[in-house]
Amino acid sequence: MAASNPKYRELADLLERRIEAGEFPAGAALPGEKRLARELAANHLTVRRALRLLAVRGVVHTVPSRGTYPGPSPSQSPDAQPSALVGVLFSDVDPYFLRIVSELEALMAPRGLSPVIRFTRGSPAREAEIMCDFRRLGVQGVLAAPVGDSEQAYGDPGMPVVFFDSRLEEVPFPYVVTDDFQGTRWAVEHLVSLGHRRIAHIGGGGEATSSERLRGFDHGLAEAMISVPSSYRLCQEYSREWGHLAAGRLFASSPTPTALVCGSDVIAAGALRYLMESGRRCPEDVSVIGYSDSELSRDLQLTTVRQPMQRLAATAWRLLAALLEGRHTPQENRLETSLVVRRSTAPPRT
Repeated sequence: MAASNPKYRELADLLERRIEAGEFPAGAALPGEKRLARELAANHLTVRRALRLLAVRGVVHTVPSRGTYPGPSPSQSPDAQPSALVGVLFSDVDPYFLRIVSELEALMAPRGLSPVIRFTRGSPAREAEIMCDFRRLGVQGVLAAPVGDSEQAYGDPGMPVVFFDSRLEEVPFPYVVTDDFQGTRWAVEHLVSLGHRRIAHIGGGGEATSSERLRGFDHGLAEAMISVPSSYRLCQEYSREWGHLAAGRLFASSPTPTALVCGSDVIAAGALRYLMESGRRCPEDVSVIGYSDSELSRDLQLTTVRQPMQRLAATAWRLLAALLEGRHTPQENRLETSLVVRRSTAPPRT
């Protein structure tokens, strides 16, 4: 019985009966999550899931910074249909994310839903503003690729949220990510097999995705018993501009690297532009590896780590759809990556 009727659903059914019995006065907020948790002898996170399920059922509604109230949102008439919108939050404008939203839109369409897309541009403050905007719009749920240090944005979302591509360790939402550690590890192994020893990494910012890719890079070097200068590890953001700037820094000092492992295809594109401008050839002078296997990597004939974008989008949507229906979902969902070898890698010059 417990498997077919999880604890949070039992609590939701109990609270719904108490609301229908008039135990909580109309117009007054329900007790807070921690107080309800004490009264119901449950974990406050379980209570939070129960309240989210009641919101999906239209039994309660949340007013940001004020609390949860009995009844549907007063901004809707009794006969109004639920919002046909799903919030989709990306960290930046990237061909990789554009492919994902294309997949998501196709998956949502059969249910009459449409994505509302927002970009944080790496700002935790903007991420919090976007989540408030999603609540104002009444979206049914949110699919988010969070940036680092943005935990406050998800403190009380008032709707189901699923993280994808990245995650926040302190926020217990379901998430789907690719195996970024293994991805960069394979990239390093490929370069080592070609004979490279001076290998540098140009990565993104402080989110979990970037940290895992850097960890895989370091592990790959350690396995090959290769030591590189600390200046060979540069991490800031996922952009062409950063790839160009970081490559300039790497080749302004000695010894210069013979290969670059980049945290995204976009970063790699910026690094390739610097190499071309500085008269260096790829792969004859410098080998370059990207990450994601976007259309950009194919146009550039870039060796890259392939992320299964269709599976990533499908898994993220399956998790959110389950939450919208009040069903249980596993918290961790990790997909395998693979290395696609094209023309941007070759043995180093002797």
